[in-house]
Amino acid sequence: MVSDRDVTFTSAFWRELFRLSGTKLCFSSAYHPQSDGQTEVVNRTVEMYLRCFTSAHPTKWMDWLSWAEYSYNTSFHSSLKTTPFEVVYGRPPPRLLPYSPGISKLDAVDIALRTRDQILQSLGQNLLHAQQRMKATFDSKHRHVEFQVGDRVLLKLQPYKQLSVGTRRHQKLLPKFYGPYKIEQRIGPVAYKLEFPPGIKLHPVFHVSKLKLFHEGDFPAAATLPSSLPEAPSPHPITVLEHRVVRNVPEVLIHWQHTSPAEASWETVSSMQQR
Repeated sequence: MVSDRDVTFTSAFWRELFRLSGTKLCFSSAYHPQSDGQTEVVNRTVEMYLRCFTSAHPTKWMDWLSWAEYSYNTSFHSSLKTTPFEVVYGRPPPRLLPYSPGISKLDAVDIALRTRDQILQSLGQNLLHAQQRMKATFDSKHRHVEFQVGDRVLLKLQPYKQLSVGTRRHQKLLPKFYGPYKIEQRIGPVAYKLEFPPGIKLHPVFHVSKLKLFHEGDFPAAATLPSSLPEAPSPHPITVLEHRVVRNVPEVLIHWQHTSPAEASWETVSSMQQR
């Protein structure tokens, strides 16, 4: 599973749950929420569907929610090479039969089917225009960048959002580029691991969009990441919640400072006495 670095997923509770479930949790690289792209794309796609459905009547978006679901599940996905419907059910999605006005004997059915066809026709046109606009915007800004292991690159950061980098006042005026740092490893096609000096409290994996090839003398204003940051204090136990004995070893359930009771962990009595 891929997620961002929210404390919900980095907490001891979720790490232990994932470990016992046999699930590997991969975190997105720093300052690049697109790494968790599948969820973001699904959210944007559903939002785009609803926007295209209800462009003329935005207050009626709930009326067209089922059609947005149908359109998404029956559309061809380039990542799946098929439709979500066929992935789940193992067969192609059913097709909607076109309706000729006046065939139904019931006026309410006639109105409902005519409205359905009008909405789906309008949706197709709106989606096509939206896709064309998004493709043009992406193509105008996209550039292919690739580095090799051993290259020296500059790292682009936002110090006012990264507490371990912003160490003085007026953080928005700090340099945007730090380095240069050597590329230690390539992580997938668009992420790289940097070789940081000891003591830097920053995750070393970054998306390619945050890196820039370093040339001698090109960036005299590039700064160096601070390495003398204070160490985080060790967690302090507040109270013992429960006792148990596992394989003749006494253990206690410790509630730690600055955490919720759900983050309590079982520790051996001997280790707690030593601490």
